[in-house]
Amino acid sequence: MPPQQQITHCGKLLKKLKHPPTTSSPIRKHDNSWARSNTEKAEAFVKHLSAVITPNPNECLPEDKINIRKVLNQTNQLDLPIKKFTKHEVLAVIKNLNSNKALRYDLITGKLLKELPVEGITYLTQLYNMEE
Repeated sequence: MPPQQQITHCGKLLKKLKHPPTTSSPIRKHDNSWARSNTEKAEAFVKHLSAVITPNPNECLPEDKINIRKVLNQTNQLDLPIKKFTKHEVLAVIKNLNSNKALRYDLITGKLLKELPVEGITYLTQLYNMEE
């Protein structure tokens, strides 16, 4: 083997040693089977999130809620009520996320959000549009 090819071959071997291949581990689903494909993993994640994420308990009295709604619905408010998000808007934002960066402390990456099924996008849209 000529010296130039030996250097190239050694360089490729060193590169493999420095960066071992990453493997994707399966995730256990609720029925105790394994989710192996990205779609199955995303669906298992959506089911897990829907079981884990619950709204905070409402500590407001019904009379207070009525009064708050009256004040918020008055015509002399400085700001208009916040427009609800559509599923297409949420999907557009997710498509523009950087797939390689973790978002804040929850470590949910853009890649994970991009692999969510339609049900996951629908769930996120409903979560963002929840009122108290």
